[in-house]
Amino acid sequence: MATFNGTPGNDIFTGGGDSDTAAGNGGDDNLSGGGSDDFLSGGAGADTIDGGDGNDWLYGGEQSPPFNIFTTPPTYPLLDTGSDRDTLIGGAGSDAIFAGYGDTVDGGADSDSLLISFLGAPSGITFDMHLATQTIGGATITSIENLVWVQGSNFNDYIDANPGSYGDAVLYGMGGNDTLIGSYYSALLDGGDGTDIVDGRNSLYLRGVYGGAGDDIVYSNSSAPAYGGDGNDTIYAGGEVHGGTGNDQIVMQYSYYGARVYGEEGDDVITAASSSNIIGGGSGADTLNGNSGNDSLGSANFVPGTYSGAQFDDDMGLEHDVLAGLDGNDLLAIGYGDSADGGTGSDTLRLSLGGLSAGVTFSTAGVVSGQPYTLGGGTIQNIETLAYLRGTDFNDTLTLVTQSTLLTVNAGSGDDLIFSQNSSVALNGGDGNDRFVSGPAGDSFDGGNGIDTIDYQLATAGITVNLSLNSAFGNGAGGDQLVNVENVFGSTFGDTLTGNDLANELRGQAGDDVLNGGGGADTLDGGAGADTMSGGSGDDLYIVDVAGDQVTESADEGRDLVLSGISYSLTANVEDLTLAGETAIDGTGNGLGNTLIGNAAANALSGLGGNDVLTGAAGADTLTGGSGNDLFRDSTAGLNGDTITDFSVGDRIIITDADVSGFQFNLTGHTLTYSGGSLTLDTITAGTIVAHAAAGGGVELSIATLVAPAGHAGDFNGDHRDDLMWRNDNGALTDWLGTTAGGFTPNGSNLLEVVDTGWQIAGIGDFNGDSRDDVLWRRADGAMTDWLGTPSGGLSPNGA
Repeated sequence: MATFNGTPGNDIFTGGGDSDTAAGNGGDDNLSGGGSDDFLSGGAGADTIDGGDGNDWLYGGEQSPPFNIFTTPPTYPLLDTGSDRDTLIGGAGSDAIFAGYGDTVDGGADSDSLLISFLGAPSGITFDMHLATQTIGGATITSIENLVWVQGSNFNDYIDANPGSYGDAVLYGMGGNDTLIGSYYSALLDGGDGTDIVDGRNSLYLRGVYGGAGDDIVYSNSSAPAYGGDGNDTIYAGGEVHGGTGNDQIVMQYSYYGARVYGEEGDDVITAASSSNIIGGGSGADTLNGNSGNDSLGSANFVPGTYSGAQFDDDMGLEHDVLAGLDGNDLLAIGYGDSADGGTGSDTLRLSLGGLSAGVTFSTAGVVSGQPYTLGGGTIQNIETLAYLRGTDFNDTLTLVTQSTLLTVNAGSGDDLIFSQNSSVALNGGDGNDRFVSGPAGDSFDGGNGIDTIDYQLATAGITVNLSLNSAFGNGAGGDQLVNVENVFGSTFGDTLTGNDLANELRGQAGDDVLNGGGGADTLDGGAGADTMSGGSGDDLYIVDVAGDQVTESADEGRDLVLSGISYSLTANVEDLTLAGETAIDGTGNGLGNTLIGNAAANALSGLGGNDVLTGAAGADTLTGGSGNDLFRDSTAGLNGDTITDFSVGDRIIITDADVSGFQFNLTGHTLTYSGGSLTLDTITAGTIVAHAAAGGGVELSIATLVAPAGHAGDFNGDHRDDLMWRNDNGALTDWLGTTAGGFTPNGSNLLEVVDTGWQIAGIGDFNGDSRDDVLWRRADGAMTDWLGTPSGGLSPNGA
């Protein structure tokens, strides 16, 4: 076995009886293989290569590595793309010959294969396997039984692989307006650039036919996929078709296995075969025509892998597509503004409103009425069943009328309102806060993202809903299945509604309902009827509007609020009460620290035990704190005209919108007048009312008691008359100044700050010798400081 590697010059190699490998490299070489299976490559130059006996591999150019275009990734042969005039002679044996334009090829005896490139041609070529001997570019090709690969020129070629008894017959048109005709065994036809005719109708083993760029005419057999590529193509096929870009005309041929068509981009016209077809128009204004089979036609693309019971992408465009099912039981999938005619048979529609830029109010009644129905400029007719509805990405109101089969709805984004009637619905709310009014049939509702509500206003009997079990019963056969639902609105009958660990809103509507919130901060509203409500853990809100409503809470289950439109007393373990409406009603707390808030009318609020917060709001309210240190908190206008029945030491009044700067107040008898209003104090304990800035804003009023023991009064303003200091239990201070009559007058010019109760008065005296008494403070840890008397009778912290 010899191996020869030639020079750039003109080399001569003659092999022996073994398997030889010879590479001529440059120059006009003469290579002979002799006997056995040889590998001979001429390289550059006009070479003469004779394989001799054996199954030889002859290359006019460089030797090609192994190749397989059907692997992933594909590999390709190395072809002779030049125009050197080689002579390749196969001799005896089954030879593989790699030739180029201008080469003379003689396969010799036995079954020989050809792989040839005409890229070196200066003009278009004609290659026809019908001819036993053909002349191309002045060179002859003869004795070739198997055509494996033909690469055309960049001009207008005619390449016919027939009869090509064996071989894959891969044909590439390359540039120019080519005609490619595949043989029985052709595996792949590709027109390349230009306006080509690519015909694979005779090719039983065809793996694919490609028009390439340009306005092509493409023929495929009953099963091989066809690809139009760029341009306005005309395609005749029976298997899978991809139109590509451009406005394509696609005509399907009968196929036992059925056809699948992707129109892709452009305004396509696609006509189905008599067998069953699945056709997706893709983008553009497409015209899709069914035939006598059970066809599936969609104005968008169909989802790959759903050949049986095809599913289509939602049409999110507004192009005007036209779909006609003709005969058979067809499925038509369209978008807003498209036309759909089911024709004869029992036809089904999928409708997408997703292309709209605003929400819609839409009823399915017109779609399934049996009469032509106009929607967005398109006409829908001869449709027996609506299988799927897609809403917009905005706020829709959808009414789903009764039909004999299940309707699947994708509401899309937005806050949607969907009404079901007497047939089953499978609803996905998508994004947004959706509300689904369920009908008597058994429905499924997946709320998706957002805060979603199931509504049973159409129910004909009481229902039982348990969100923790994702189910509802008593409404339709088998009940409803609920997923991602946060809120439940009941029927007009007695319902039992149970939440989950989320913040649920449960509304019983009419009827005597039982509402159980579960975990989370829930809102429970029984509506009309005597309702029983239990919020469970979390800070819950109860809405009470009937005297028979009952609220039940256990200890340590959050801080809960009752919003009541009637006079109401808080039950055990409920902390807060707010009165609603404009009717004069009353509210009563319990032994906890309650917050009680009135409404716009005159209310009586009573805190009972605990440290309560009472706000009368508008109206002349009567406020009773009860035992504990209570806070009466309201605005200037809200407190005006109110009566506090039991203001005592430890209680406080906060006027939320008052400003301590320039604030004036005066107590005359039981009337407390303040800047902007007045209120009545029915009962007030001994002491004096002091004012200071409230934490968080406003002015705080409280009762201060005398803190200086006998013998420790001081002359704080230096007028030689003793004065008295008052301090309440939260540390607020003021003083009364002695008068010439022997009485005292409140020192209105000094609203003193609050001093932490950890500081106590240790002594009173004139520490700096200015004839005004000062105050010495001492804390339990021994820390000391003093305040110095001022001419106004006030005290100033001694910064020294």
